[in-house]
Amino acid sequence: FHIIFPFFLHFHTAFSLPDLKHYYYVRKFALPQLHFWPHLVVYLDAPVGKCLENIKARGNVDEIAAVDEKYLKTIEESYKDSLKEYRRHSKILAYDWTRPGDADTVVEDIERMDFDFFEWHSGDVMEEWFTLVDEVSWNGWRHHVTSKLDARMYAFDGMSTHEVGELYINPRDAGHFMQVMRKEVVVHFLSV
Repeated sequence: FHIIFPFFLHFHTAFSLPDLKHYYYVRKFALPQLHFWPHLVVYLDAPVGKCLENIKARGNVDEIAAVDEKYLKTIEESYKDSLKEYRRHSKILAYDWTRPGDADTVVEDIERMDFDFFEWHSGDVMEEWFTLVDEVSWNGWRHHVTSKLDARMYAFDGMSTHEVGELYINPRDAGHFMQVMRKEVVVHFLSV
């Protein structure tokens, strides 16, 4: 649902406030058309300091240069905000990942969850998954969800366009990017 990165872009002044407001306006109209929230969201929570420590330990120079405390803090806050929205529709498993835990424990916790039983009094959690009763209904929704044109038309038809100048790529920069990709990246992978 791309909640995290528009807020991050705004926080780092790559996305103006009017653009962010327009994003949330469009998102508000699109969400009811998307349907079928995930059954489960697994969230591994690690403090920003520990994440920075792990990044430095990996030793990837580009990653170290690109990721700082401010970046990670913004991402962390955005994910925690998005969990509030997911909690209304999905089951949540959250773990303290300050010290990486045992993946088998996570798998066992998932296996213990009963996704087949739906409690009508539990609010919106998994509700959309249990309103369909036959294969014809499932097929109609499968088409709706996988057909990008239908989803886009239902969500955004009649909505005015909004220019986001910050996201445009200068043709000279785009040409330089393609040149570097052809001469450096592709050549590197062909030689491996």
